[in-house]
Amino acid sequence: MICRAVFACVLLAVPAGAFASPAKPQASAPKPAKGPAPASGKKGSAKASPRSAPKPELFTSDGTLTRAGLATLAFSAAGRTEDKFESKDFGRKLIGRPFIFAQSLADADSETATDDAYWSYDKSAQRMTLSFRSNVSWLYVKFDSKKAGEYTGQNAFGVKARIKVYNETEAKLLPVGTTAFTNLTVTLDADPTEGRRLSQDVSLIVQGVVEPSSGDDVTSCSDSHAEATISDPIEVHTYSCYVSGRVTSVEFFDRKKGVTLAEWKPDADVKEIR
Repeated sequence: MICRAVFACVLLAVPAGAFASPAKPQASAPKPAKGPAPASGKKGSAKASPRSAPKPELFTSDGTLTRAGLATLAFSAAGRTEDKFESKDFGRKLIGRPFIFAQSLADADSETATDDAYWSYDKSAQRMTLSFRSNVSWLYVKFDSKKAGEYTGQNAFGVKARIKVYNETEAKLLPVGTTAFTNLTVTLDADPTEGRRLSQDVSLIVQGVVEPSSGDDVTSCSDSHAEATISDPIEVHTYSCYVSGRVTSVEFFDRKKGVTLAEWKPDADVKEIR
């Protein structure tokens, strides 16, 4: 199993009490603070230094799961052993728990598979468009890729190439029910200065509740391996963990102005605010 051989599941294990007794959630959750979610701190000495990154909060003050909380919950399934009599899925304890997280938008001209939403700018018309990538079946809450090494590979014809090896870990939100929110899009009039600002200040904000995708299980993990070829000399080992939930609100939010530009909610048409 790649998890044991490459990723060492113990590094993904959730510390005891990581989800212990959070505050009771309220009816609505505050929007995430301006800017991207804080990155995880570098592994090393337990002694804190003035430059150490703050530990991401798993819950907001009212008990709502954050982006870091969803990722930690997804990774709690890493290395979980199957039991014929009971589930070891910790996510069952958090069914019905609300969550909220934000993502920055990517440039549509440089999109990658780990970007869920994009901005594109029409210079001649001076219009900015915000939208999802096509065929979204999950949303990324955490992604990490590290180079693991290199080796020389050879095909059946004796052609050699230097192969680069990468290890990837990813946590994804698996939407339960509709993914109609991916139809959310908005086009805004924006001169070059405003367009540049919007590309930096607009976030995708997703809210919902933890809910099983099938049966009672909320989390799961799987691994995959993409072999290298001479024409594409990159070998990738990917360990993916999922947490399922029902999405109840999606919006494009202007952090600087504090306004919602477009919003989606179940059983409602796309609502353009601006």
